[in-house]
Amino acid sequence: MLIQYFSRGRLGIPLFLDTVLTMTVTFYGGVFWGALTGTLTNLIEQSIFFYGWLPYLYAFCNIAVALVTALFIRWFPQELGINSSAGNSEKPLSNNQGKSLWLQDLMGRAIVLVLLSFALCLVISVLGGFFAVIIEHFNSSLIADPVSPELNFRLALVRRHLPAIIVSIGSRIPMNLLDRMISSFTGYGLAVLLAWGGRSLGKRAT
Repeated sequence: MLIQYFSRGRLGIPLFLDTVLTMTVTFYGGVFWGALTGTLTNLIEQSIFFYGWLPYLYAFCNIAVALVTALFIRWFPQELGINSSAGNSEKPLSNNQGKSLWLQDLMGRAIVLVLLSFALCLVISVLGGFFAVIIEHFNSSLIADPVSPELNFRLALVRRHLPAIIVSIGSRIPMNLLDRMISSFTGYGLAVLLAWGGRSLGKRAT
């Protein structure tokens, strides 16, 4: 919520960036805590900046982020497991072999995170667009956010007289591509740092 406040409200960056913490907690603690974090993030934000009851539906978008992220962790445990490492080998490796395995590991993680970003972009664009249509139908007087990330794309699609659901979903896809890419890599990086910090504290305690 704070990331979104400073990026959009203070800096005017047209991105949501509202699921970074949800992804971090999911990578680090699992789907339950990630979904709980996403739900609380939405509930707290909507309660502070109250726009009506219907926008609480967006909590399901945050829950979906945790679910999709957890699904990818299950599919790609080697690449997305924060405790996995290409260097875990019983045989001693030469410097060149170690560097090669490290590079392969890094590239593998990056590719999977990109795939995760694309999946999240699709899921969140569809869910967010669907909820937006519902909210606009029941609360057409709701004032649009002037720095809403999808506003510019939305206007371009509206001029083409496309159905409302197509406009709502399609306008979210371009910015969600970048938004989910940043959130995926940032969330994973923060989770790795938390795991590393936890192991360091554990070693010091022993």
